[in-house]
Amino acid sequence: MRRFALVCGVLIVALIMSGCGDTYRPVVIPNPPPTPDPRAAHNLFVISNNGSANKGTGMQVNVSGDTNMGVIPLGIAPVHASLTANGARVLSANFLNDTVSVIAPASTLGGITKVVDVVFPTGFGPSFVTTTETSAFYVAGAGSAPSLAFVSGTSNAVLDIKSLPGTVGTTLSMAETPDALKLYVASSNANSVVPVNPVDRSFNPAIAVPTPIWVSARSDGQRAYVLSQTTGAITEINPLDDSVVPNTVSAGAGANYMFYDSRLNRLYVANPSAGNVTVVSVAGNQATELGTLSSFPVAPRVDSIDDPSDPSRGHQPMACTGSVQPFSAVSLPDASRVYVAGKFVGSCTNANQTVTCVASTIGQPVTATVCFQFTVFMANDFTVRGSTAIPPLAITAGSAAGICDATRFRVTTAASADSSKVYLGTCDGGGVGVVRTDTDQFANFLFAPPSAGTSSGGAAPPPQNPVFVLPGQ
Repeated sequence: MRRFALVCGVLIVALIMSGCGDTYRPVVIPNPPPTPDPRAAHNLFVISNNGSANKGTGMQVNVSGDTNMGVIPLGIAPVHASLTANGARVLSANFLNDTVSVIAPASTLGGITKVVDVVFPTGFGPSFVTTTETSAFYVAGAGSAPSLAFVSGTSNAVLDIKSLPGTVGTTLSMAETPDALKLYVASSNANSVVPVNPVDRSFNPAIAVPTPIWVSARSDGQRAYVLSQTTGAITEINPLDDSVVPNTVSAGAGANYMFYDSRLNRLYVANPSAGNVTVVSVAGNQATELGTLSSFPVAPRVDSIDDPSDPSRGHQPMACTGSVQPFSAVSLPDASRVYVAGKFVGSCTNANQTVTCVASTIGQPVTATVCFQFTVFMANDFTVRGSTAIPPLAITAGSAAGICDATRFRVTTAASADSSKVYLGTCDGGGVGVVRTDTDQFANFLFAPPSAGTSSGGAAPPPQNPVFVLPGQ
């Protein structure tokens, strides 16, 4: 028995030894790829018009690489867009075919997709859409008669439509308080703002405001602000009882744009007529003016000559004389700086080229050049940090101008959620200018998708016309 056990032991050892050869068997160690840059999660949405007979588009741009993440068809003549509270849906108001497109942004799970087109009665004319909720959104119609539609964010069904003050041609603006307890709807030619109770869809008595052009709600839901284009006064409303809080703030007659900075609790009110931007603190119980941004240095420009035979001839500095007309402002989410978008009106020249920049293409009989720029201000003391030019855009009267002359948001600005870039969308230019905030220099121009327009000589069709630029989360 001992001999048998000994023999078995020897055989087992021999078997083990036979499995050990000269071949190395490496151990597999998982090696996961590097985690993507979190900036890649931030997006920009460009809403573009494609003419009065073709569907417009929504284009999603990745902020980190300025790459096109996808294009989706919308309705005809989109005019305004908004995000739901959680950023999970993009809402596009399409004026000419009475729809609102509900879009699901692209993500790691899939590309950009259209969820549905919410259809409204013929002639409703969706012109503005807003919400601070995920379960509901609100659409203002400026078609045959001013109206407000209540839409379910869950089923995308129209729940109710009610008439608003005003007549055909009014400009409608809206803002909902973050607590979703009050919605304010301004109708410019009715000279009034209607407080709406979203819970039961009832209207409170209208508040008189001369030519209200813009509405903003404070992030704590305790105040709403309405800008009058006629007087420039800012009407301050307490949502608790819709009472008007007295203040003396005014941005001057002609003010037509108001940006709310939720981090610093400020309003930046642009007045192209007066050539300035009024800064208003709304952190307390009464709005107070902090100062006025009125110094807009002309951004340096270079010529557009590209001569391969003489590289020294092209892209040389130009001497510019003229002024800058501000029309909007946007602050970075990190609250460090404010970017004022403006048009340079004047001329730039050197030995190679002369460029004349006009304020508007309306009424121009031939091709005109429009020149945009950003002026950068420090948010803490309003000192000028610098200015950067967007390349000149040559616009032929009667082409893009045919669409853009009637566009409410002919030029729109936005800042990315990570504060790395600011954007300027131009309807006439057919794209979006990109400025990096680490250098405050122009970085790229993103063209909108090709339009249904005709081209000549075998060239590609012209791009569509961006009508709204919307920062994602």
